[in-house]
Amino acid sequence: MKKRAYIVAGAVAMVFAFAGCGSSGTSGGASGDIQVGALSTVTGFGTYFSQASSAAQAYLNYVNAHGGVGGRKFAYTVLDDKATPATAASDARQLVANGAVAIVGDASQLNCLVNSKYYSQVGIADIPALGFTSACFASPNISGVDVGLFSGMELDLVYASQGLHEKNVCALVGNLPGYAAAMTPKVQAWQTA
Repeated sequence: MKKRAYIVAGAVAMVFAFAGCGSSGTSGGASGDIQVGALSTVTGFGTYFSQASSAAQAYLNYVNAHGGVGGRKFAYTVLDDKATPATAASDARQLVANGAVAIVGDASQLNCLVNSKYYSQVGIADIPALGFTSACFASPNISGVDVGLFSGMELDLVYASQGLHEKNVCALVGNLPGYAAAMTPKVQAWQTA
C-alpha cells in the first residue's frame, strides 16, 4: 500500500504543471485556490480502490501545509461515480464546470471509458491513479500512473505460467463496460505465447 501511495503522490505532483492553467480567480487563474478533482468509485460495484483519492488528498494537504504552489493552495473535490456511466459523465462535467484544471488521483472503473472524448474536447488532463480500461492509456489527455489492469492481467498470467511454472492457469475477467473488451486480447496474446 505504501508503494501505491507514492505512485499516487507522484501523479498528484504532476498537477503542478497545471497550476497556471484556467482563467477565473477560483480555478486555475493567477489567484485563489487551484481547483483539481477526481472521480472515484466510492459506492456501488468495485469500491476496493477508492483509497487512491484519499492518498491524493493527503499529498495535496501536505503541499498546502507547506505553502502550496506559488502561495496558492489546492482545493480537491472527489465525486463518487457510483459505478454508473451516467454519473461518471455528470461528475466529470461538474468538476470542469466548477473550474477544475485537472483530474488527479482518481480510481473510477468508468471515468476513462466514459469521459476520454470529453476531456479531449475541453482540453483537460486526467492523471488517474488506476487505469481500469484501455481508454486510460489511449487518450492524449489521460496519463495513468500504473500499467493498467488489462496489462497487469497479462503480466500476472505470464508470471503464473513462466515464473511459477503453473500448468493450469485460469484468467477471470469481470463483465464491466469496456473491461472484458480490454482484457480479452491480453488473455488471447498470453494464450498464443
